[in-house]
Amino acid sequence: MGLSVINLGPQDPVSCDKGNYGCQGGYKDRAWNYAMVTGIVTEACLPYTSGNGQVPPCPTACKGSGQWIKYKCVDGSIINVGGNV
Repeated sequence: MGLSVINLGPQDPVSCDKGNYGCQGGYKDRAWNYAMVTGIVTEACLPYTSGNGQVPPCPTACKGSGQWIKYKCVDGSIINVGGNV
């Protein structure tokens, strides 16, 4: 079975996960639940723009390239491929 690498976009949960504080911090378990239940679009589709502390509204279409596809995570789907985490 081959593995696919999909770079999920951090802007999606920052803008759209209303139960986890956006740029004011948050909880890993809530972020993981959002990724499992709602799913997250790719970073290419929704590039990160909240580096200045401003959180844009939750979009419903890509602001970058690609398609608006929400990828859902499942338990055990994280693989550490090396390096510091």
